[in-house]
Formats: sequence, structure tokens, C-alpha cells
Amino acid sequence: MPGAIPIWRHDDARIYDLAVTGNDGRVIGSYAGQPIFESVFDLDGYRYAYVGVAPRLRSGRVDVKALRENQWLVGPGLVYEWDRHSRRKAGRAGS
Repeated sequence: MPGAIPIWRHDDARIYDLAVTGNDGRVIGSYAGQPIFESVFDLDGYRYAYVGVAPRLRSGRVDVKALRENQWLVGPGLVYEWDRHSRRKAGRAGS
């Protein structure tokens, strides 16, 4: 339709994306061709433990309403939960 204003589809899941800077722990599986680490950490060294695969809506989008408090998404659709009591130690193995 000429002159129509495009509608931008906002993906709420992006709000819950965790900026992972490395991993701690062992590989416990794989999903969508990517390894699943038992824990990951962010730039500040806060650790997040693997919880499971993110639930999806019929549209294929992640169901962000199913996420619990302190849960974050790590591509390609994994859920990690912030471990409030654990921080990465300097010199610890991990990437």
C-alpha cells in the first residue's frame, strides 16, 4: 500500500539477551549446533548457571513471560540463571 507506514516488530526477547564474555565449567550438551556450558559469565564476572532451553510461542519467538526472575537468554535459545552468590575468580579456566 503506497504511503503506508511500516510496522516494526519488536522482539521482546532481545531485552533478556545476556552479554556473555566467556564460559566456566564443562560442556554438558549441545543445542542448535552450539555447545551448552554448565555456566557462563558476563563482563563483570557474574556467573550464570544453565537452566534449560527457552520455551517458544507458536510464532517461533521466545516466550519471555515464561522466564523467571534472574533468568536470561543466551543464543541460540538457552536460558541461564544469575547465581547471586558466585563470581568468576581471577585466573580460573574458561574462555
